[in-house]
Amino acid sequence: MLTIAAVFALNESTFAQRRIFADLDLSMPEQSMFASIDAGCTTLGQQRGLTTREVEVLQLLCKGRSTSYIAESLFISENTVRTHAKHIYAKLDVHSKQEILDLIAAH
Repeated sequence: MLTIAAVFALNESTFAQRRIFADLDLSMPEQSMFASIDAGCTTLGQQRGLTTREVEVLQLLCKGRSTSYIAESLFISENTVRTHAKHIYAKLDVHSKQEILDLIAAH
């Protein structure tokens, strides 16, 4: 019985690790692209009244990072990431990541 419980626990932790690090397997864009996304997000955040933490979440969202990755990176819960994302979308008056990227490109 104990062995079965240990197997389930190990499988669950492996699944969680795969979810957190899933987006790291993707090919990495150029570093200059990340710098331009960061700058655009910072500018947009200042113009639209985003908090410092919302700008940090926005930068990671625009880089295509998962909710799990963002939560792990910023030491917050996934629910907090979703709440920040909800506030970001409302403050920017957008409904998708593509609309956010279009706003950044326009500025």
